[in-house]
Amino acid sequence: MGVHNSDETDMDSERLLLIVTCYGILLFAIAWLTERYGHKINKPWWRPLVYTLSIGVYCSSWTFLGAVGQAANSGWHFLPIYLGPILLIVFGWRFLHRLITVSGRNKITSIADFIGSRYGKYQPLAAAVTLILVIGTLPYIALQLRAVDIAWNSTDWRTDTVLGNDVSSSLVTAMIMAWFAIVFGTRVIDGPNKLRGLMTVIATESIVKLAAFILLAIFAWGLLREANMPLLVGLPQFNFQQILSPRFFTEMLLAATAIVCLPRQFHVMAVEFQQESDLRYTRWLLPLYLGLFALLVIPLAQAGTVFLSGIGVPTDSYVLMLPSWNGQPATLAFAFIGALSAATGMVVVATIALSIMISNELIVPLWLRFSSYQKEHSSDLADSLRLIRRISIVTILIMAWWLERVMLNNENLAGIGLISFAACAQLVPAILAALYWPKAHRKGVMAGLIAGMIMWFYCLLLPLLLPADSALMNQGLFQLAWLKPHDLFYSGHWDMLSHGVFWSLSINVLIFFVISKLSALTNLDVRQANAFMQLNGTSYEGEIPLDPSPSGIEVHQLQALAQPLFGDVRSLKIWHEFEQTLGHRLLPNDQAPRFVVTAIESDLAAIIGSVSARKAIQLLIGKQPLLLKDFVSLVSGSSRQIQFSQTLLQTTLDTIPQGVSVVDKDLKLAVWNQQYQTMFDYPKRLLYIGCDISKVYYYNAVRGYLGNDNDPVDAIVTKRMQQLATGNAYRLERRLPNNKVIEICGTPLTNGGYVTTYTDITDYDDMLSQLEINKQQLEQRVQDRTAELQHVNDSLLRENELRARVESELKSVNASKNHFMAAASHDLLQPINAARLFTSSLLQMTKTDENLTLKQTIDQLDDALLQSEHLINSLRDISRLRSGKERPKREHFSLHKLLKSLAAEAGIIAEDKNLDFHWVDSHLWLFTDRHLLRRILQNFLSNALRYTQKGKVLLGCRRASGALIIEVWDTGPGISAENQLRIFEEFERLPGSTMQGLGLGLSIAQNISQLLGHEITLDSKLGRGSVFRITVPLGQQQTITVQKRLSDPNLANIKVLCVDNEARILAGMQSLLEQWGCQVTTASNLRQALDLWRDEQPPQLVLADFHLDNETGLDVLEALQYHWQQPLGAIIISADNSDEVRDQVSAAGHLYLPKPIVANALRTTMNRALRKVKRMVLKDNL
Repeated sequence: MGVHNSDETDMDSERLLLIVTCYGILLFAIAWLTERYGHKINKPWWRPLVYTLSIGVYCSSWTFLGAVGQAANSGWHFLPIYLGPILLIVFGWRFLHRLITVSGRNKITSIADFIGSRYGKYQPLAAAVTLILVIGTLPYIALQLRAVDIAWNSTDWRTDTVLGNDVSSSLVTAMIMAWFAIVFGTRVIDGPNKLRGLMTVIATESIVKLAAFILLAIFAWGLLREANMPLLVGLPQFNFQQILSPRFFTEMLLAATAIVCLPRQFHVMAVEFQQESDLRYTRWLLPLYLGLFALLVIPLAQAGTVFLSGIGVPTDSYVLMLPSWNGQPATLAFAFIGALSAATGMVVVATIALSIMISNELIVPLWLRFSSYQKEHSSDLADSLRLIRRISIVTILIMAWWLERVMLNNENLAGIGLISFAACAQLVPAILAALYWPKAHRKGVMAGLIAGMIMWFYCLLLPLLLPADSALMNQGLFQLAWLKPHDLFYSGHWDMLSHGVFWSLSINVLIFFVISKLSALTNLDVRQANAFMQLNGTSYEGEIPLDPSPSGIEVHQLQALAQPLFGDVRSLKIWHEFEQTLGHRLLPNDQAPRFVVTAIESDLAAIIGSVSARKAIQLLIGKQPLLLKDFVSLVSGSSRQIQFSQTLLQTTLDTIPQGVSVVDKDLKLAVWNQQYQTMFDYPKRLLYIGCDISKVYYYNAVRGYLGNDNDPVDAIVTKRMQQLATGNAYRLERRLPNNKVIEICGTPLTNGGYVTTYTDITDYDDMLSQLEINKQQLEQRVQDRTAELQHVNDSLLRENELRARVESELKSVNASKNHFMAAASHDLLQPINAARLFTSSLLQMTKTDENLTLKQTIDQLDDALLQSEHLINSLRDISRLRSGKERPKREHFSLHKLLKSLAAEAGIIAEDKNLDFHWVDSHLWLFTDRHLLRRILQNFLSNALRYTQKGKVLLGCRRASGALIIEVWDTGPGISAENQLRIFEEFERLPGSTMQGLGLGLSIAQNISQLLGHEITLDSKLGRGSVFRITVPLGQQQTITVQKRLSDPNLANIKVLCVDNEARILAGMQSLLEQWGCQVTTASNLRQALDLWRDEQPPQLVLADFHLDNETGLDVLEALQYHWQQPLGAIIISADNSDEVRDQVSAAGHLYLPKPIVANALRTTMNRALRKVKRMVLKDNL
């Protein structure tokens, strides 16, 4: 098997660049879509799978490229890279679970924050850990950039001119990684899912690099099969003695510590941990993932050794050179994508983790320290704080690229990785002690870390940087042979890695232990130790003790600190929870309780770290709220978002005039507006989110705002709570002790709870009360007048008593004015009309009587009744117009008949008043509602004749474009300019007028004109008279045909029984039905119906009024059906058009017809009733 022609098989550089670009776009799309729509993924397996796969970022370019090279060079020494984490996960799971749980519970943001928070929230310690991790991680990031450089070289990338020969591929890659980390790692700084998109990309890359590695292993195994070479044959470097060597165990130890101590691993495993379910797959899936990588290294190392060792290919390039050498461009592209995923995933997460530590543990504490000693804040520093994490990311990658350039000639990727692991391993004693040794002290941790890092630098990093022939390497420090970096204390018989790890960790642990024993713990040290060690206890930050004592920090200071970092929505939620816990509202100038301060500090620690959070709270105690507000607004940057929908909702509620309150399904207050609080004069602290509504009811009951003064307060509150528990809508009116009348309407919500509106109807109630007084005065006047005539006619007295009873019953009608007017007018007009008939009869009887006083009294009574009739008609018109029941019926008609009838009426009145009345006839056709137009013109003429004492009144028309203007002229007193608008309002009359009238006519005319869409205008001059005009559109002349009414064949000869307690209605009904050919029997009640019905067969149809004297129409129908033992076709007729009556009729199985009866509607309903009876009979026969 030989090398293929490169012109035919090498991957085209433009094509590879296109593939890499498409892959990058795919990763960007995954990150963006997950950030935008990831919250909609509710699958229980999704979050645990992403969490576990993201820990696979451990498999960097070291495991993808370097492990194969290490296996080819050193045999089994590649295995500890995988074996160490596997053994730790399998046998040390309780330790890992404890570490992850404690970190999540204490809202840890990084491993530096973990150590700094555990050891007394000691900022210098957190800063030292940050510096150690930066120093220890930079070589590892440089290793990834070096791997990318090797990958480009392995695919002959540099022979092409796509990027240019003078541009380093590792630098370009570093900048692309920096851009990706900035876009998806720094935009959101708060919230449990702030890196959701990035973690999904890392999980995706874990799948891609494993799939690529599996494909490469299968490809290598295929090459070995073609060459008839079994696995592990011909590989002298694979020696099982290696497994027992010190270096093997050292590498395994470093790999096990790396899964915990590396910044990127701690971030994905501890910081990104949210809930216990995240660990569902970790314990078995992660070892399986690492084990697959370890197993697949062997065929790749063997194939590289067999086929590429003889042509001078570096061992770290075997993975990529195998498909290139064999002429497999597709496999090469997939391998390149896998290597790129392994490197980029590690670099992006590592740089983000380091930038968080640099921001939280270095820059923020320095800024706080600076601001605590300065009277004013620095705007330049403030501007730089906005971009600190992004600048940190760019700086880290530039430094890593520079370090990669320094180590350009060192192609041992595994060696660089192990040195980085050894640096991070210095944190292991501090982490173990944090979880298991309560006496560990921050001074011991600090001293041990410094000593351990010095030994790491001297024994491991320095030999890598210095040439082998340097004086320090050959002669030792100060030319002392026992201080040689690789032979310290004459222990050079070990390999250099084991030698350096042993001395650095040994001195670290020794100094840590001794100084901790000699140091005393403070109260803060003890509290933090408990927080990190007592998993089942309560004395840790995750469970904050409820200490309501004042802290010395005002609420508005905490709000100014928290809101820019947490955002508006989360800040409101946090404060609502505090208020619900306390049971009252927290005002801006209140001193915050201590548990509130502790909770804010805990939440703040999740963003800027516990050390910086504590310093920020200490500065608040020092009364520096403005500086801290500026600080948090600068650091948070993009996290401050305006929640438009919530602001819009609250603004809308505060704008509407009614008071509004909303309670949830647990009957706790959720939303209210300012009008609600003002209407009931609540104290500022009474209302808060989550307040029990029973508490509000109790407060109102004590003040007498719930009525029932004689009942106990608890009983009143219980009754209101029971009403809410029913889940039914309600409406009621209540007069408060301050004489306000409030209408309360409660509407249940679908998922439980109520929306309640409170409307101040005091003015409306006063108007009804005044109207009631006017009615009573009118009643009294009528009663006084009729008392003088009681001896004349007993029937008149009976009618007046009936009217008084009707008016008394109207007091209990619904408070709605329009409904009251519409219902009362109909019943009041009948007795008044009858009374006027009696007064007319009396006038005829007293014509020859010489008693002038009696005649004058009868005239006054008739006039009063006439005015009452006009008043009720006017009120009825207003009621119908305002209720919207009045619908214009436009038609084409001739104006002649309308003018003629109006002129006849007006002429009589004018003659009585000795006025000169003229009218001009017109035969034009109009298109409008003739009846409504007549009412308008009647009002015009009535006013003209009423207010004109002498002179003329004229009714005439003028043509206009497409319309006709109808005018009424008079020579009355005229109307001033300032009163010309007032006279169209209700109950408005001319100032100083002594004429009779209520001031409703022009208001009715105005409302009708608006309904018709016709314009009314007025011209008037004082002392000369007025002219009222209305403009009406012209119509088209119609041919009038008179049709003769025919009887309905369907109703001919049917037997009908009519039941009504009004004799006139029975007579009219009988007349109408007999014209249709019906055989009609009438009765006023059930007994009369049974007596008068002589036929053996029941009636085919029964028409019954709903309201009879001592029974209802439904009672009569039920008795008739029982009498004849069969269902009857029936129609219930009633003037009561309420839903309650309609529902009763429908439930009884009958048809309903409202009064007044329209002939066509009656005929149609009778036909329906007959068809219904036929269907019932047919059904019974079947």
